[in-house]
Amino acid sequence: MKKQKEKPPKKASNAEKKETRENRNPSVTTGESRRVFLKRGVLVGVGAGVAGAAGGGFVGGCSPSKKEEPEKIECPPCETKVAARPSSDKKVEKGEVRARAFKEWPIAKPAKVHYARIKDGQPNKVWAQKVDELFKKLKPESLIEKDHLVAVKQHFGEKGNKGYIKPELTKKVIDEIKRVGGKPMLVETNTLYKGSRTNTYDHIVTAKDHGFSLDAIGAPVSILDGITGQIQQAVAIPGKHFKVVFVASDVLFFKSLVALNHVKGHKLSGFGGALKNLAMGLASRAGKLAQHADFKPFIDPKKCIDCGDCAIWCPPGALFMKKGKLQFDESTCIGCGQCLTVCPHGAIHNKSPRTETNAFMEKMAEYALGCVAAFEGRTLYVNVVNHVSKACDCARGENPVVAPDVGIFAGSDPVAVDMASLEVSRKVWGEDHFKKLYPNVDAEVTIKHAEKLGLGTTKYNLLEA
Repeated sequence: MKKQKEKPPKKASNAEKKETRENRNPSVTTGESRRVFLKRGVLVGVGAGVAGAAGGGFVGGCSPSKKEEPEKIECPPCETKVAARPSSDKKVEKGEVRARAFKEWPIAKPAKVHYARIKDGQPNKVWAQKVDELFKKLKPESLIEKDHLVAVKQHFGEKGNKGYIKPELTKKVIDEIKRVGGKPMLVETNTLYKGSRTNTYDHIVTAKDHGFSLDAIGAPVSILDGITGQIQQAVAIPGKHFKVVFVASDVLFFKSLVALNHVKGHKLSGFGGALKNLAMGLASRAGKLAQHADFKPFIDPKKCIDCGDCAIWCPPGALFMKKGKLQFDESTCIGCGQCLTVCPHGAIHNKSPRTETNAFMEKMAEYALGCVAAFEGRTLYVNVVNHVSKACDCARGENPVVAPDVGIFAGSDPVAVDMASLEVSRKVWGEDHFKKLYPNVDAEVTIKHAEKLGLGTTKYNLLEA
């Protein structure tokens, strides 16, 4: 009697395979949860199954075998084809990124901006009281439902920096969010440059050293883009420079956003407020790099004293010391602009300041749009104009003050809040300190481009407290 050959097992249909994947891990088949990971600027995996994380590992779904390397897809930020199909099963084509679809939300015109004038040199308790008053006027209960996770975005300051918004002010916002039933978390992302906030461990330690901890303010700290800033989500936007932007993945798991923004000067954007805090503060490391990519440094030999500070902070090592002299390898430069920010002698400049600075500022507006798109208008903004420094809070040290305190601005429209902060500050000072610091930079470029994108309006009614 011949032994019958066993029939090979029946191959599962595509529908059965899909069902199996959903049962195993629903998140990896939901289009809106698909994550994109970059390694050295090259897309190595899209969605479930081949999500390559920087550092060599694989995250989410099934990892490819050792013999099968994931297909490399060149993905320059400015030339990316966007597949904004959250629920589509269509195969992603070469050069195409699976991105979260963009949805518009209504913008009130004119916007309401609440303002509290605070005279120069007032103690933190006075500022904290005014933050509490203005934040309540925004009626957070209209956006925050019971048990909703609320992202409270704030810069914790580089190690040793003294200009950041102080914990006393932050705690007032945290307490109010809790009062209306929300679950607040202080959120940030890791920096592109080398410093005390480059990775999650050092970042959280720095936050604690500056007074931001669960015990101190009543909310945990969360770094949204992974241990070293590589965990990101692609979001489709209707931009001039970008059709897709890369934001920190965990941003998308919050229901609402409250952004606390320290208004100060900035070498590349003139000034920094709500839009800059969103654009840089919620982008992944690749997203930060994409915004800075047009910067080209020029080192003034008459001002450079070969101190080496810029070499210490240069992420790719394009600036380095050799026999006591500063060296620059232009082919290695990634255009992040960190050298310009940290140079203590003003020896580094942008080769084409006006054209390329404007492009940088427009890119920030586009990233700000992508970073808040998921909230669909469930956002509130508080701009604090005190300790107005020449450089941003990424700078080391005390960061000396260059202009008097003005007060606090609050609203639900980041464009209007930034415009009000800029215009009212000019009136209080009797001059434009930001223009005085950076005469070649038009601080309104970011604001006006954000308005064109539909992120908000420059028309506002100022409601003085």
